[in-house]
Amino acid sequence: MGNSSNKFTTSERLLKYCKPGDILEIQHLKSSFNHWAVYIGNDELIHVRFPCVKKEKLKSVSGSNLMRVNNDKHGKLFYNIPSLGNDDVIETAYKHLGVDWFTKQYFGCEMFVILCRFGVKVNLKELYLKTGDGHIGVLPSNDVTSLTNPLVTYGHQQHEHIIGI
Repeated sequence: MGNSSNKFTTSERLLKYCKPGDILEIQHLKSSFNHWAVYIGNDELIHVRFPCVKKEKLKSVSGSNLMRVNNDKHGKLFYNIPSLGNDDVIETAYKHLGVDWFTKQYFGCEMFVILCRFGVKVNLKELYLKTGDGHIGVLPSNDVTSLTNPLVTYGHQQHEHIIGI
């Protein structure tokens, strides 16, 4: 598994070390928001492309944008919840194919990869998360500013809609 210390690189280079179940962060120069996806193997990923969860070829999503494996970004936020293994990450991603993501109030691609990596749904309006076994925890407010800021949330939705991601 890679982590956020990995530098952004081309999709061709990334595919040499990326493993199915890795979380991908894709840079977008036309947006202040990066895009997030689950790599599932065979040059494919599952991600939120407005308005729903889709499976697509990595290159058709990334284009010429740089990307990196980033399995660790959310570890601090969810320090008390172990991350799922890569097989479980992929299984969770497949279970959500076709889901109208924005209607469910999950707010975009980053919330999708959090669900896949940790098995939790983040409710940004009420600042809580819920695990599969029903455990509810409160998100520490100082750690979730970027996830809960309404402008960030709205902006990310626009990023996914306007630039085609």
